[in-house]
Amino acid sequence: MIKRCLACCLVFALFFCFVTPVFAETESSESSSSMASSQPESTIESSSSSEQTSSSLESSSSQLSSTVASSSQQSFQNSTTTSILDRSSSQKEPVSNSGGFDGFENQDEAGFHWDDQMTAALNRASTWLGLNEKDETYLIVTGVCGTTTDVATATKMKQKIVERNGEYHQAFLLEQDILSLVFSGLNPKDFQGLDLIQVLYQYPDLPTEGVYSMAFALIAYDSNDYSLSRNARNSRKRLVNWLLESQNEDGSFGMPGSEIRDTATVLTALSNYVDQKEVSDAVRKGLVYLQDTQNKDGDFLQDGIAYSENLSYVMIALNSLGISVNDSRFAQNHQNLMDRLLAYQGSDGGFSVQIGEESTVRSTGQAILAMVATQHQINPYIQQNNLNYQSSSEGQSDGMSIQWIIAVVIAVLMIVGIVVVIYNRKKKLRKLQQLETEKEETKK
Repeated sequence: MIKRCLACCLVFALFFCFVTPVFAETESSESSSSMASSQPESTIESSSSSEQTSSSLESSSSQLSSTVASSSQQSFQNSTTTSILDRSSSQKEPVSNSGGFDGFENQDEAGFHWDDQMTAALNRASTWLGLNEKDETYLIVTGVCGTTTDVATATKMKQKIVERNGEYHQAFLLEQDILSLVFSGLNPKDFQGLDLIQVLYQYPDLPTEGVYSMAFALIAYDSNDYSLSRNARNSRKRLVNWLLESQNEDGSFGMPGSEIRDTATVLTALSNYVDQKEVSDAVRKGLVYLQDTQNKDGDFLQDGIAYSENLSYVMIALNSLGISVNDSRFAQNHQNLMDRLLAYQGSDGGFSVQIGEESTVRSTGQAILAMVATQHQINPYIQQNNLNYQSSSEGQSDGMSIQWIIAVVIAVLMIVGIVVVIYNRKKKLRKLQQLETEKEETKK
């Protein structure tokens, strides 16, 4: 009986020490797959899995292939990036150059050219942001831009997420944390044992937080094409439907006072779903609304006031939809939206809320996102390269630690068992020897 127990202990020890870690590594590596750039209606709930391994937070770097510095001009006139709306409406008649949005062909006859002046402006803004106070979007901006993130800020972010332990009083904070992890090269589905994607798709009463939060929930899902559970409370399909139901009669989204920001953000979030007719129709109405709010200088007025952040939000939305910032329906006074945005950049390199004011972190961060989106004509919140992490090193190390603890306990028990067996066997031999001795003495 004792021998059988020892044999079982030995088998379990070998399993936990060698077999289980190898199996876990193989399982996680097989679960990784590349992300899709867009999702048709039939696959709205079938995002590819993104269980992948990442480096530590302190040594994280951007996964985007684009870099901030560029010494040569880049023309997007013949860009391989095709307008999503062009693809969704390719069978429709071409739209006339009347300012409408019936067909969504990219009306940029001259073609937008990214030049050295814009590269210098982007570099100056990134430098300014790195030297000033960091807000909740800092890691997102630096990740998108491809600039170096300081260790102190990354560590602080990591500690905050760990301290929250998956408990959020606002879904938007959760969405910001997810995007911060994504653009730091970390896995929000497996960070310190937390699955923040699951926390988000099961978050209660998400629609009550408004369209801005719902849009960013969709953006967070699509940032690296994360898979959701079939019983997700806040599924992609439900989020899209909620957003469509919240559109105002004039085509805008959101409450009074924030329609431009909210509308542009919703259009950015919906840019992956314009294959659906209801979505493309809503996006068209939203673009018409944005066009109607633009003044002759190229700004988008909120209650009659021009803000640089609204301009940045709109530029991000247009690029996400594959529409050039040089599109004739938005270019004003012989200048495109990029030209207008640069008017808000101060001599210090940062961007201000209004022209002539001091630079702010928020305005500068949004401007950087808009410039990167414009430089590459992309949705800046979506990873352009597949992140090949399998699981976070923190989460995996916790599981591995438990396995090794169990293995050590089993090994100790096995050693104790061996000692007990040896002791009992020696005791039995001594007893047998004593009996033989007594028998011999009796015979004598």
